[in-house]
Amino acid sequence: MRFANPFGFIFLLIPIVLVILRRRKLLSRRPAIGAPMLYHMSFPLKSRSEFFLFSLKLLLLVILAFALMRPQMGQGRSVIRGKVVDIMLVLDISGSMQAMDMGKQTRIAVAKAQAKRFVDARTSDRIGLILFAAKTFLQCPLTVDKEMLKSLIDMAEVGMIQDGTAIGSALAVAIKHMKDSKARSKVIVLITDGVNNAGKIDPITAAKMAKKLGIKVYTIGVGKTSGPVPFLINDPLLGKRIVMGQTELDEELLKKIAIITGGRYFRVFDEAGMREVFEEIDRLEKTDVRIERFFVYKELFPYLLAIGLGLVGMIVLLEDLVFLTVP
Repeated sequence: MRFANPFGFIFLLIPIVLVILRRRKLLSRRPAIGAPMLYHMSFPLKSRSEFFLFSLKLLLLVILAFALMRPQMGQGRSVIRGKVVDIMLVLDISGSMQAMDMGKQTRIAVAKAQAKRFVDARTSDRIGLILFAAKTFLQCPLTVDKEMLKSLIDMAEVGMIQDGTAIGSALAVAIKHMKDSKARSKVIVLITDGVNNAGKIDPITAAKMAKKLGIKVYTIGVGKTSGPVPFLINDPLLGKRIVMGQTELDEELLKKIAIITGGRYFRVFDEAGMREVFEEIDRLEKTDVRIERFFVYKELFPYLLAIGLGLVGMIVLLEDLVFLTVP
């Protein structure tokens, strides 16, 4: 809030002067010593009515003084100046992402938690989300609505799609939704723990397509390369329990995709490693953005004038009707 005409505060001196003058006048009208109660007992109703009307008039003067100061209520707005980065998160939700070799959490839980932290860190960029297993679908197009995106990341679960790992198809869908982007930089972050065994598009072909369109791909390999790992399953008879299962990770493929597109390959074994990878990608893809903040102000003096006019009407009615003095 601000005052467009702060010098109007000078008019606040008028009520102060009037109070001082009235006090002096009342002191001069005090009765002589020896009859202290005489003054207070005479015409009590008139004295109270005069005091009430005087108070209303003082309030009117104060309100008018503030109206002359033109109070304004400001609403802040921000405008982002500069080029941003478009980022597509491509998340594997195949059955192997239920493996519990990331501490006490599943691979999918760790990936989701750190992806949301990454989203929070990218304040001015557009970010989208693609989920894949044997098939691929767009969960969220490129957006600046971070809260909606994080809620959609939360909703991603293993079993939403037929099981399998279609890395090539996932990259192709991401490229399709980024090819017309005018952003300074276009990035795909691919998170997977498997071997390409589904889909109709070869991952290397998709990587070459991304390179032609200037899209970098950062690949993140999750969990053990191969061998038995614990899985949390929901057995219809025995309930939730942990069983051992096999997983495979094609590191060479993920490295090739990153090299072809000018990105980088990262290996993750636990939650701390996943967090460090996302922080590294955040540093690699920083852009200079200038945020300009300005305010839109709304004038408040019309409301004060309306209150003042109401007080004027009240004072007139009180003087002419309620506190009318009959000679």
